[in-house]
Amino acid sequence: MGDFLANDEPAVGQVREPTDRLFLAAIPDPETSGRLLALAKSLKNKFGLQGQLLPPEFFYVRLHHLGDFSGIPQNVVDAASRAASSLVSTAPFEISFDRVVSFRAREQKPLVLVGDEGVAPLLDF
Repeated sequence: MGDFLANDEPAVGQVREPTDRLFLAAIPDPETSGRLLALAKSLKNKFGLQGQLLPPEFFYVRLHHLGDFSGIPQNVVDAASRAASSLVSTAPFEISFDRVVSFRAREQKPLVLVGDEGVAPLLDF
């Protein structure tokens, strides 16, 4: 006997697990990414951290979390694309971080840079 739910649609009242995360992010320029990689290597050595470092092309500063989805709705993609395209022409600006933290509750414990006054230009952005 076949499964009547085999069409990938969740049953009534059943919620799909999110598979996609969408957020707006600022991407550092190559020179800054290189400095961040050097800092990460230094911290890894100094504190005897065992994790693998991400390559610089994965470095970003999250600006705004737009949501977790089971397949991102096209209207959300379109709205995010319009918002992001209006920001592309923004002049470069500098930010600085003053602490390194980790998400201890997660299985993988990433190093994350955080800041106070040094991120004010980012908040203004």
